[in-house]
Amino acid sequence: MNLKREWLFLITGFAGAMLGTFGVIMFNSHVLFTLPGFCFTERLNQGKPDRGLS
Repeated sequence: MNLKREWLFLITGFAGAMLGTFGVIMFNSHVLFTLPGFCFTERLNQGKPDRGLS
């Protein structure tokens, strides 16, 4: 393979890995915040303690 094509694949692979990592992080945070008891801002608005995680 020539050098241009190798760099193109390298950059494309890196961008795909970053997008995949971002997608996994966003999905996990969405799942955690939809579970009851994990939404700390809602608990604070209701006047309940946030289990000491602040």
